[in-house]
Amino acid sequence: MSLLSALSFGNPIALWGLLSIPGIWILLKIYPPVPKTIFFPALRFLNNIKNEEETAGNTPLWLLLFRILLVSVLIIAFSQPVYNAKPKFLNNDTLLLVIDNGWSSSINWEKRKEVLIDYIDRAQQQQIPIIILPTAPKNNVLKKELLLLNALDAKSNIEFLTPNPWPSNYKLVNDKLEELPNDKNYKIIWLWDGIDHENDDSSQIFAKNLESMGNLSVIDSLNNSPVKIIKNVSSINNNNFSIEIHRNIGSLEETVFLRANGNKGKLLNRKEVTFGENNRIITTDLIIPNELRNELTSISIENVNNAGAIYLFDEKWRKRNVGIYGDKEAFRTQPLLSPAYYLDRAINSFHKVQISQIDKLIKDEISVIILPGVGTIGEAINKELKEWIKNGGVLIRFAGPNLEGSNTDLLPVKLRSVDSRAFGGALSWTEPVSIKTFTKNSPLYGVNIDNDILIKKQVIAEPSSDLFNKTWASLEDGTPLITGQKYDKGWNVFFHVTANADWSNLPLSGTFVEILDKIINMSSGQLESEDNIPLSPYKLLDGFGRLVEPTGEALPTDFNKENLIPSSGHAPGFYGNELFMRSLNLGDKLASLTPQTVTFMDETIIEKFSSNNTFELKSYLLIALLILVFLDYFISLSIRGRINFKNLVNISKSIIIFSVCVISLNFSQAEAKNKISALETHLAYVLTLNEEIDATSYLGLSELTKVLRERTSVEAGLPIGINIVEDDISFYPIIYWPIVSNKNLLTENTIKKIQVYMKNGGLIVFDTRDQSPNNIISKKVSQEQVYLKDILKSLDLPALIEVPENHVIRRSFYLLDELPGRYTGGSVWVEATAKNSRDGVSSIIIGGNNWAAAWAKDNSNKPIFTVIPGGEKQREFSYRFGINLVMYSMTGNYKADQVHIKSILKRLSNKSSEKSEK
Repeated sequence: MSLLSALSFGNPIALWGLLSIPGIWILLKIYPPVPKTIFFPALRFLNNIKNEEETAGNTPLWLLLFRILLVSVLIIAFSQPVYNAKPKFLNNDTLLLVIDNGWSSSINWEKRKEVLIDYIDRAQQQQIPIIILPTAPKNNVLKKELLLLNALDAKSNIEFLTPNPWPSNYKLVNDKLEELPNDKNYKIIWLWDGIDHENDDSSQIFAKNLESMGNLSVIDSLNNSPVKIIKNVSSINNNNFSIEIHRNIGSLEETVFLRANGNKGKLLNRKEVTFGENNRIITTDLIIPNELRNELTSISIENVNNAGAIYLFDEKWRKRNVGIYGDKEAFRTQPLLSPAYYLDRAINSFHKVQISQIDKLIKDEISVIILPGVGTIGEAINKELKEWIKNGGVLIRFAGPNLEGSNTDLLPVKLRSVDSRAFGGALSWTEPVSIKTFTKNSPLYGVNIDNDILIKKQVIAEPSSDLFNKTWASLEDGTPLITGQKYDKGWNVFFHVTANADWSNLPLSGTFVEILDKIINMSSGQLESEDNIPLSPYKLLDGFGRLVEPTGEALPTDFNKENLIPSSGHAPGFYGNELFMRSLNLGDKLASLTPQTVTFMDETIIEKFSSNNTFELKSYLLIALLILVFLDYFISLSIRGRINFKNLVNISKSIIIFSVCVISLNFSQAEAKNKISALETHLAYVLTLNEEIDATSYLGLSELTKVLRERTSVEAGLPIGINIVEDDISFYPIIYWPIVSNKNLLTENTIKKIQVYMKNGGLIVFDTRDQSPNNIISKKVSQEQVYLKDILKSLDLPALIEVPENHVIRRSFYLLDELPGRYTGGSVWVEATAKNSRDGVSSIIIGGNNWAAAWAKDNSNKPIFTVIPGGEKQREFSYRFGINLVMYSMTGNYKADQVHIKSILKRLSNKSSEKSEK
């Protein structure tokens, strides 16, 4: 796009003024500059005067061109030129904003919102209606009708809109398009992420439907920014994980860092990984120290904030409780003769080992049970073992002399009744045999085989049609060494050699350790019997890859369901409870991460995403005009010979006036916010850089403002979000400060500003938002409380106390016993004394009841968050508390004398009784 073609004018009529330039040219030629005046006795120059007629001098060409330039700049400035302006809408248009807000949209999310707000502002100028359609909607959005919104409601929707941790669903959104009336002229803006989410033609169909509805503009919101996701995580061995990282664009070399995270964000390991040019997939390994394996909660890509860049680890990845059948006494007294000794040495470094009887192991909910050389199993125990395997247990059996005549229904294959093959025996090898490399179909594929392993004796399996499929490891001659079979949810595995060194040296090798670890990790941990029950959401990922509390839309998830794809009801995250959790990872469920290939019509406009590509040139031209006027004034003085010491004062004044004009142009917009705040009362909230919390604060205070207008004489404007570090906070009577987990240290100037605000009568409400029933019961100290303490340490505050029963805040408008928000029961704190304040009012209120969430409502006037445990009655009391807060901050302690109302009434009663007696 050329420079001229990118220019547009808000007031093009002003350009007609350029036609006046020829006339100005003529006038400037007719009226030259005033000649230079010299005061000097010049009679002597009259001698030899020539009596010739002379004409006035012409304006110099350079000065003429300079002044023509000055006039041209003035005319163009008033035409309001804009560089790269978006086209205007027609008056009969309806603006349809289609927004890809799936898991991949978290990149530059704030800038995307700026683009959407820009379109809404232009729609507001022409007063055309707006429809907002997210392509990864939540369930409650899908159930609602697509409404025509005005600009204010549309902006509120965009403020609360966040990326969701599941893919865009174009099939689902296509059905919503059919609900729109066909008699409207749609201007469609599609904020597109450019990713093929479903590996089908749904995106192409969706694009065609949009094009058939009206004029379509597609904004490529990724703009060559790679999206990354973690896929195909597997355990190589006991402490080494194989991880694939995929990206959708692979043209440039790129370096990322993998993090292994423990509880509370503890760093367990960190590794640098580099994508080569034209490489979209890279496989790497990440070592977790064995002693830290059970602490591993997730692996994430550093500084990539989406739900696909984090992989959650649940019970199946942790150390297993392994039970070995054996005699504890024999294990202690003669360990080298006990097969359990070799098994214990191979396993106990990586898993928890318990040696006991079979029935005891089953009752203790062991994940894996190993039976070394056990022959016949009692009928009752046999039945219990079968049921245990069905529920997800892994049974590992080893061969031995006692196996002959064994009941074989707990073996994966049938064995020859008495046949065993030994080096030098009847069914002999000429020499011991080594292990054959594991095939790709084997669960043991990838395990390194030591070259010095030799098998001297083995139990022979009965040939059958399915023997090959059940063989996990075989010898060089093709006979089975390890066989296994899926048994409902569990596994039945058999080693055709002993667990000690009698038949082979396998138990003495590192290969034996890796094989056992592979098999043990095939179990899914304890309490697997709950797998057939849908698990309730416990902690879920949001669109930025953060674990948050589940909302009311989250549904129980059946992990046995095939093709389980993350969606609104089944977001990625943890399901279950503190004792047993299963993780649902986005990377496990997405087929691929490939760029989308959609063919658009020639009429469709394709734009690259940019939030700052529109420039209004008027202010810059006015600054240039002031500079030109100043230079013209200086030139005029120079031509007239009036630049001397006496006129330096005038020139200095001109420079000062010019500087003031420039400064006023540059800072007029910055002062606008303060002017608005000073002219009208506004409730304020601190911006936290957490979009969902900021949106909740805005919507909550907006609803509280509305309630204030309805029930009181307070006529407040819309709430204003403030940057506590940069913005002036002195205009706001009350500031709501939600505490978040990302710790931001306050600067010394900010602390002084807050201190001055509170001393001058301002009220700050700190809300840690953590008084949920779970936190109250567990009595945990949340991260928000820790960060709040750090903030309070830096402020000069008196002692804090819980709000007493007779405190003014309980009666400043309504009489309140409780001060609830979304939660109730949490302590609310105020200053113990307010002598230092201007009017005896506490300058600080601290609580954790999440008041803004209780107040917040959506555009359909429905509450966004559930209120626990009191429901809508509790929500009403939270509004009353909010009104009391505002009245307390604005009117101080004017109702403090009401604490004496009982004694006043008693005195009045006594006086009336005395009069009646007289």
